[in-house]
Amino acid sequence: MVPQVLSGIQVHFSGAERTRAQGLLVLTLSGGAVAGQVLGGVLVSANLFGLTWRPIFLINVPVGVALLARCSTCTW
Repeated sequence: MVPQVLSGIQVHFSGAERTRAQGLLVLTLSGGAVAGQVLGGVLVSANLFGLTWRPIFLINVPVGVALLARCSTCTW
């Protein structure tokens, strides 16, 4: 998705706004990379239910539930 976001920034922003948008993109991507490593390490170290590393896949469950709740009023 990064190429689509970058091309969207190029199309919709110019000058200082483009620079700010690219900076926010870099901030978001780097923050997500760091948070993912930390959260993955915490989940692996916690050894939830004796499942060792497998609970890392459960991180998608609350995200999916939140998106489903938000889109419950969406019309497709």
